[in-house]
Amino acid sequence: MKMKKLMLLGAIFGSGLLAYNCGGGGGGDTASSGTVSFYLTDALVNGSPQNPQKVEITVKNVSLVNSSTGVSCQLFSDPQGYTVDLTDLANSMRLVDVSSCPTGTYDKFVVQVSQSTSIMLNNTIYTCNIDPSLTPENDTNITCSNSECTIEIRVEDGGLNIVEGQNQVSLDFEVNDGDGDEREMIVNIDNSQSPPSCNVAFEIEEIEPEEMENHMESTGKNMELEGRVSSIDENNMTFELTSMNGSVYTVDYSNTQGQNIGNVLNLAYSNSLKVEVECQNLDLNNATCTAEEIELEVKGTVNNVSGNTLTLDLGNNNTITVQGGEWEGNIQDGSFVEVKIVGFDGNNYIAEEVEQEM
Repeated sequence: MKMKKLMLLGAIFGSGLLAYNCGGGGGGDTASSGTVSFYLTDALVNGSPQNPQKVEITVKNVSLVNSSTGVSCQLFSDPQGYTVDLTDLANSMRLVDVSSCPTGTYDKFVVQVSQSTSIMLNNTIYTCNIDPSLTPENDTNITCSNSECTIEIRVEDGGLNIVEGQNQVSLDFEVNDGDGDEREMIVNIDNSQSPPSCNVAFEIEEIEPEEMENHMESTGKNMELEGRVSSIDENNMTFELTSMNGSVYTVDYSNTQGQNIGNVLNLAYSNSLKVEVECQNLDLNNATCTAEEIELEVKGTVNNVSGNTLTLDLGNNNTITVQGGEWEGNIQDGSFVEVKIVGFDGNNYIAEEVEQEM
C-alpha cells in the first residue's frame, strides 16, 4: 500500500501523555490483538520556501476507526494536549504512545487538535488558526468548534492492517514538500491587521506498519524518545527515562554525541526537565535504547546577554550559563526562551538552539 498524502488544516500536540487500551474489534478477529506504537515525524524543513523556524501544534486524541463497524482503537489521548514543534521532528521518528488494538483493518484516522498553533517566520512569532475553508483533499474531513478541530482521514487502498505482535504507525507532517508532490504547509498572514491574522494548512501523510522500515532507511531518521530522567547509573553510563505515558526505558549513553553528557543528565534529573533521546537502536520489547544524541529542553528568562552567551533564570533562584547554538527570535535581556542543551564544557552548558517563546 502506498503512503497517502493528506491535507490537515492548521495545527496539532503540550505535555503529558496517557496510554489507553482499545476495546471491541477492528474488523477482524476480535479475540486477538496487536501492540501499536504511534509516532510523529516531519519531512525535512530546509527546502521550504517559507523557511519556518518553529511550527508548534497541539494534539489531544488520535484513533484508528473501522467505519463499517463503528469500532475504534485509541492510539493517544490527553485532554490537555501534547504540544510539539514540528521542526524538531525533521530528522527523527518520535514515539508518542503505545496501545493494544484488536487485529484487523482500519479505514480511518480520527485526530482531535487545538485550532490554535504557533509559527515563527523570519524571527517573528505568529499565532495562527486552522482554517476549514482551505481546501483539503477529498478524503479528509475537518470540522472546528470551541477552539478544537476534528480531522477524519480515510485510508485508501483497503485500509490499514493491524496484526498480532508489534505494529508501528506514524503521522508524517510535511512543513515543506518532502516527497516532491508540490504540496506543503500553507501559511496565510495578513499584516494589515493588528495583531496580524494568520491561517494555516498542513499536508500530512500516514506511514503504515509495512512502510515504516522503508521510510526509516530512505530518510536516515532515528527513533526518538521523550521524557524525564528518573535515575542515573554513572558507572554503567545508563539512565532510566520515564516517558510521558509512564513507560520506563533504560538508555545507554556511553556512545552519545556531546561533551560531558553526564552533567546534562544531572541537570535534567535535579530539575525534572524533559530530554529528547535519539536512539541508534530502540528495542520496544525490552524497553532499551542505545542513545546517539541527547537534548535537554529547558525554559527560562534570559539575563546578561553577552555575544553568544547568556544567563538563564530557571526560577527558584536557579540560574545556568548557556553558550553557542542557533538563536531564533529577538533574544535579549528579559526574553523567555527554550534552550536545547547538548553538552557542558566545564563552565557553560552548550546550546544547539536558543528559541524565543511567546
